[in-house]
Amino acid sequence: MLFRSSVALFVPNIIGYVRAITGIIAFYFAESNPRLFCLLYFISYILDAFDGVAARHLGQCSHFGAVLDMVCDRFCTCSLYLVLSHIYPEYKYPIILLLILELVSHWIQMFSATLVGKSHKAIDSERPWILRFYYVVPYSLFFVCLFNEVWLVSMYMLYYIEKGVIGATFRICWKFFFYCFAPVFVFKQIVSLVALFDSAKNVIEFDEEERAHSKKE
Repeated sequence: MLFRSSVALFVPNIIGYVRAITGIIAFYFAESNPRLFCLLYFISYILDAFDGVAARHLGQCSHFGAVLDMVCDRFCTCSLYLVLSHIYPEYKYPIILLLILELVSHWIQMFSATLVGKSHKAIDSERPWILRFYYVVPYSLFFVCLFNEVWLVSMYMLYYIEKGVIGATFRICWKFFFYCFAPVFVFKQIVSLVALFDSAKNVIEFDEEERAHSKKE
């Protein structure tokens, strides 16, 4: 049975389950209760800061935990893209393109990492400088991802504020997030695009080395 496994019951993985459940519940309220959606979405996202800390502190790092973390990140962000494509139908196509980039980039990064036997976060001098900056500079990854999510949620919240579903009390705050974090959002998409091509290059090089080796035999 799955949950008889000690790895399945590691503390960081339990945090991951709570993240997944909270995220799924959040999207149930995406149209009916924007405030509750926003609260649950950020609870799910903030828990992401704790699972990695718990894994390192308790010595409970695992491949399953890494996959669970990636799955939670992707389905939450991609589901938010779907919500935005629904409430902003005039921007549906570019939003869908961003959703595709989110999925494809991270999938090929994980595949490449599995193939070559090292984390997609591993950095060496041959990788593009933007990836070295993103993964090496302290807290860069955390704050870029956080501000990226806040920017997306600000689009969502501003829609319901303008519709009068939510009071205008925090309009200035959400507009500040929207304009201030827009460059971070753009930067994050550039990182995803560069990572996609870098990971694809790694897979191609692995193929070429494997074919060259087989020809020698």
